[in-house]
Order: sequence, then C-alpha cells, then structure tokens
Amino acid sequence: CWAILMLNRHRGRIRASGSIFLTMCAFSSLAGLATVFCFYGKDNTPSCVLQAWLPTIFSGIIIGALAAKQYRVWKLFGNKDLTKKVIVRERSLYLIVLGVIVPELIVLIIWTSVDMVHVDVNEDGDIGCYSDHRLVFVILIVSFKGVFLLVSSLFAMITHKYPSAFSESKLIAMSLYHGTFVAAVLLPLYFAITSDRFLSWIIIICLILLFFFNTFCILSIPKIYSLYVVDRHKSENEKNRLPKTRKTRDDSDSTTFMT
Repeated sequence: CWAILMLNRHRGRIRASGSIFLTMCAFSSLAGLATVFCFYGKDNTPSCVLQAWLPTIFSGIIIGALAAKQYRVWKLFGNKDLTKKVIVRERSLYLIVLGVIVPELIVLIIWTSVDMVHVDVNEDGDIGCYSDHRLVFVILIVSFKGVFLLVSSLFAMITHKYPSAFSESKLIAMSLYHGTFVAAVLLPLYFAITSDRFLSWIIIICLILLFFFNTFCILSIPKIYSLYVVDRHKSENEKNRLPKTRKTRDDSDSTTFMT
C-alpha cells in the first residue's frame, strides 16, 4: 500500500494527506508488525526486553503521527486571517511525534533499570518473560498513549468540518477508535490469563497484528480506492491538483502544505 501511495505522491489527494505523514505511518506499521517475531521461539532476556520496547515505540510513532496530522490541519484551516500565509514545517511533525515517544522511552528506561524483564521459570515449569512490576509500567505507558489518543480525538472532532481530503477526520477517528478498542479489550484479557502461556501469547500477537495492520489499512486503502476508482475519469491536471477548499478562491495564497 505504501509503495502505491509513494508512486502517486504527486497526486493531489496524496499531497493533501501529506507524504511524510503516510511514510511515518507505513514505516511504524511495518516495523510494528515485524515485532511479532520477538515473540516467536524460546524466550531469552534480550527478546523479553525487545517485546517490551519495540511495540511501545512503534505504536507511539503512529499515535504521534496521527496527532501531528490533526495539528497540521487545525493550524492551516483554523487560520482566521485568510490573508496571512500559514506554514507548517516538517519540524513540527517530528516534535509532536517525539513528544509522544519520549515520555514512553523514559518509562522504558526506568523499567529496564529497576526491574528489567527477564526469563524465569514459574511454578508450573513454564519458561517465560517476567517482571515484578510489569503491570505498573504498562499502566504508565498506556496512560501516556491514552492522553495523546484523547488529544487526537479532540482534534479530529474540531477538524471534522474542514475539507475531508485534507483533514481525513473520519479515517483518523476510525484509526483512533479502533486502536483504543483493541487495546482496551485485549490488554486486560492478556493480564487476566498470564498463567496460560499459550493463550496469552495468542492474545498479544493478535493485539499487535490488529493494531498495526488495521490502522494502516484504514488510512491507506480509501486513498488507493480514490486514486484508481474515483479519479479514473479525471484528466492528469485534475488528478494532480490539490482538492478544492472553501476557504479562499486560491488556497495556495493562504496556506502552505507540508508534504
């Protein structure tokens, strides 16, 4: 999906969405899906640490990208002075993403320092990853993610009235609600049945696959459909032109889009 979108990054729909936003979501989704391999095979201390770190970081990048996307749209279309050019630079996107993952990195560093996840054998003789305070640190990480999911949801509500080709508020809201629902259902279930190693392994794999795969599909498939179905009868100039907005007669005079 990402390759198709990048091959068509000159199209107006993709430019309106923002190729940097799509690239960050694609990279973090693919990397997040790859983290399932940390859960295969016999557990050891390095794999246990990676199981805690990698899904946390890559899910944070996706959540940060969604928040940055909504901030970008709000900044551009929330501009009341239509005679003033508004520029949203790439640096703003990266700073917002860092704002999401840095607190989580701090929690992960403290977790690894004071109570590193390690391999141990339980009373039943099962080998697995254990940490005495895992629940506490997981709650902290999920709380940080929840705050940014809430902020992103609020921005999605604010920007829903802006041109949909730019705000994509419905798609982003679907991604946010989907991620929240999956985590809210599967995470408590995972901690409730940690005594069953196989079943808990199935649940955490499903959580990773559903979150990363479905989130990117929600964001990318409608764009691919629009490129090849909705726009199939349009001329090249119409396909490459930014979608119309209702703000001004010439949007290029009032806003500058970060692509």
